[in-house]
Amino acid sequence: MKQTGLRFALTGISACALLTAACSWRMSDAAQAAVGTPNSIWVPNVSLPGATATPQLTQPTPEPTPEPTPEPTPTTVNVPVTWAETLTINGAQIAVSVRGTSASLPMLLVIHGGPGYAMTDLLHTRMPELENDFLVVDYDQRGAGLSYRSNLDPTTMTLAQFVEDADSVRQRVVNHFNLSDSTKVYVLGHSMGTMIGLDLVAKYPAHYAAYIGVGQVVQVVENEQQSYEFALSEARRTSNQTAIDALECVGYPSDNWEFSNPNLSGNPNCDTSADGFEVTNDWMGYFGGDVYGEHGSESVENLIYSIPVYKNVLAQWDAGLDFSQNLFSDPLIVTWDARTMHKNAVVPLYFFMGRHDYDTPAPLAEAYAAMVQGTHQLIWFENSAHFPFFEEPALFHTKLLEVHTRTTAAVNNFVKKKR
Repeated sequence: MKQTGLRFALTGISACALLTAACSWRMSDAAQAAVGTPNSIWVPNVSLPGATATPQLTQPTPEPTPEPTPEPTPTTVNVPVTWAETLTINGAQIAVSVRGTSASLPMLLVIHGGPGYAMTDLLHTRMPELENDFLVVDYDQRGAGLSYRSNLDPTTMTLAQFVEDADSVRQRVVNHFNLSDSTKVYVLGHSMGTMIGLDLVAKYPAHYAAYIGVGQVVQVVENEQQSYEFALSEARRTSNQTAIDALECVGYPSDNWEFSNPNLSGNPNCDTSADGFEVTNDWMGYFGGDVYGEHGSESVENLIYSIPVYKNVLAQWDAGLDFSQNLFSDPLIVTWDARTMHKNAVVPLYFFMGRHDYDTPAPLAEAYAAMVQGTHQLIWFENSAHFPFFEEPALFHTKLLEVHTRTTAAVNNFVKKKR
């Protein structure tokens, strides 16, 4: 499937978002209409292990009216759980999926990237054994994947709103399984989801045990510049004249996050209307910056498209990908900088980086991790680029368990000192 990048408008400029590699194709008006009705909500059927989950249409569960309630009794019964439902959260219909061998396992809240790169059940498909150790919570962000609705107000697509949505998903899962409000959750953000995740744990540190950033975003302008530098360097190293011409045609991305298309090579075939973000994304992926050893991220996308919750609603997934680019209308996206906003770790911070990642460039993340104050660790995946949970799933699982072990030991030591 051809990777064309993500489209968005920023200060009147049409460009391609590089915070995660994604494949976007145009659907027909008829297909768009088919997923546009707000009351036709596709979610997987709720089932227990051993039963077969089948698609069904269901009405969204309304947001509950807040009322005083006693502290719930924590769940202790170790029985397998599978829960999937579309919930009304902060005015949006959001598809949530929870899997684990017990509701008493530590909760792992997965925040996907994109924007709009929904991947519910990707971890379940790639490493189902993770559910023996964590209660894995997937959700498609507002406007993405199974949460896409044609009547969603695009002005609600802001980073601050996505942070509130994430914490609300955590609260709804805690309530659903009758867990204690003091339950601390692990946050796993991927690509652009790392921006949401860092903001989330900084705003609500009491709710979270630790943060795991996979493909950590540091600052989107510098992200773009290093992606371009990598692609052009590899093009020259391999004497790929097609790539050299295409990249020199669009030129180096400016500090204003724009491409000037200067046609530096003087190539008479240079397309001066080419989208610099798209060109950079394509060649960065071609040279292995998305999936190590591959010419793009098609293997990841093909897996996502084959997952049962998506394979019959690909038009909806695609429409959500397009719609989610409205997030780039939020000026905070361009000014957001982890180095100034999240220098001090309010919860333990773990950075899971593919050594060959140039979608969210590894050197940029490495420099950021080195300046963090407080409990933190940079963990390398030597045979991965942007998707270590896909590229090295067994090691990924092992490292997540190490994070949990370290976090639990730190809490226990703190409790002992308090006594």
